[in-house]
Amino acid sequence: MKFGRRLLHGLKEKHWEEHYVDYDKLKAQVRQISDAPPYDQPHLVRGLISDLRKQASHVDTYFFATLSKLEASLSSCRCGMVVEEARINSTLAIYTTSNAFLLERKESSLSNTISLDRDYCHHHSLHKHIIRLVSSKEHSWDETDPFVVGNIALESHIQEYVNIFQQVRALRRLAIVNNVALEKLVKKIVRHISRDVIPTSLFSSLALKCNDSNAKDRLQTLHTHLQQIDDDVLVCSTSVHEYITSLGVQYMAQHLDHKTLQRERGLIDKGETTTLQIASLTNFRNNLKPSYVLIFQTIISTLTLLTTYTLSNKIFVDEQKTRSILEEKGYFISASMDMSPASHVGTLGLTMVTFGLLFTVFVRHKMMKRLLHGRSMLLHRLSITVAITSIFCGLGVAAFQHHLYTIVHNLFAALFFLLGVLHIVLEVYLETIYELYDPFHRKTRQFIVFLTLLSVAFFLLLLAFAGDMGSKNYDQTLFVAAIAELAAFFLFLLYFLTFLPGFHQLDMHLVLMEPPTHTQKQVDLLSYIKEKVKEPPPLLHNGCTNNVANIRSTMAKFSSTTTPLFFTPWTSISDKSDSNPAKDMAPIKECDVDKPSKQRYRNLHD
Repeated sequence: MKFGRRLLHGLKEKHWEEHYVDYDKLKAQVRQISDAPPYDQPHLVRGLISDLRKQASHVDTYFFATLSKLEASLSSCRCGMVVEEARINSTLAIYTTSNAFLLERKESSLSNTISLDRDYCHHHSLHKHIIRLVSSKEHSWDETDPFVVGNIALESHIQEYVNIFQQVRALRRLAIVNNVALEKLVKKIVRHISRDVIPTSLFSSLALKCNDSNAKDRLQTLHTHLQQIDDDVLVCSTSVHEYITSLGVQYMAQHLDHKTLQRERGLIDKGETTTLQIASLTNFRNNLKPSYVLIFQTIISTLTLLTTYTLSNKIFVDEQKTRSILEEKGYFISASMDMSPASHVGTLGLTMVTFGLLFTVFVRHKMMKRLLHGRSMLLHRLSITVAITSIFCGLGVAAFQHHLYTIVHNLFAALFFLLGVLHIVLEVYLETIYELYDPFHRKTRQFIVFLTLLSVAFFLLLLAFAGDMGSKNYDQTLFVAAIAELAAFFLFLLYFLTFLPGFHQLDMHLVLMEPPTHTQKQVDLLSYIKEKVKEPPPLLHNGCTNNVANIRSTMAKFSSTTTPLFFTPWTSISDKSDSNPAKDMAPIKECDVDKPSKQRYRNLHD
């Protein structure tokens, strides 16, 4: 694929598209000059060079302005104003897409966050501020993270740190892509235009300043400082470090989705507006949101019941056509889906609803897992297992009609309601004991669960007392049982609708993990490490070990290996099977590692 098309297919950073060299336009100018008469070429070349210099200057200006802004953000913490606004608005408008259920954060937790002094924020680096908060004893940061406990102060600092880190990487990619674009344009100029009309100072004047050694050193220094924050957080708290990693993964998932979308749009001709509209409608990455599925399942279930009850009311069971099937069996959901054609509509609608419920329950499970942070793991897994079993029983209700398989249908229906109630009771119980959401949402869901439990109990007890649908002693008891069944079903839907505020801000990114394919040499190396290096010695703070010779030996072998597996800095790989790498370790001395070794280690890392 040509470079110009690759620029349109995802090489440009999101929201930075106007800060790239207009490669296609400049390439067209080169072609125009090459096709022009010789007497017109000098004038056209001057215009081309002027455009090239303007765009190169624009790239350099934006690069250094952004770099200075990132350096200032890292050197002085700017989160004080953000936290104060968060405390006032009861929300934090940073990474709301990835942290969707932040909106349901209990308001009382905001008053318990660490208050920030503006003078401290402006005169201390983001590095020191993050470490100060992580090192505090307010929470056990080895067991939880700031998002779970609602520590808005630390959360805002970490999100700003992740944002800076990702922008530094994006800024590096911007410089690389623009530099390659200019190099390719210069090659085309030399190839297609006579050298007699090309100024001798062209190549030196078009060199990007963002690609010189000074800019690279500043960018590398910033990257090293950010990596140092990551290392220090890892030492202080594993849970907070996992939170930082998860934010980075979410950012990269959105970044890759944006690139894929740009590539798909680039393959479609800009003039084909109909094709672009169809592609936009069928873009499930943007259209298949959890909130849409939740609303869809609610609408489909309501329309299905309205349709089946309407059709069943016109299905008569006597020759005089005076008694409908609903009057014969009662106004139960199963009775409305018992006979054709209502059974076909009911089976289709109920199947779609159960798949929507499965999707909703899975998303809800992931949200709760994020908030529980390992607490009550078995109980939470029991809840999702019960929910999946209940959904399977719902499919059984749709597949086996009552008049054909009475016992099987009744068993699936009873299990559907009983297991469904057990699932929502477990979820509300976990919310209550750990105070996962704000009091309003907790109280609302508790009230809905209480009414659902009451409705299911009335439905099953009255049905057991009065007999099955269509029994000869049909009376008002079965009618009340049918009303209780309908109330329980719609209370289930109402319970799931309480998740809509959190689902509305949530995006899903599916990541498929492919197994790595190692060579036999790499497999043997991995087996040796697992067998011989049981407990590697601890590392120093700067990443160096207490054995300089082993570092140098390992770096040399790593550099010479064509297919390296990974770099193990604490030992070198020996050919002797009876060797023990942990025996020859000298006492830990940071001064043993000289500057050349540190530089080699840094170069290898880069």
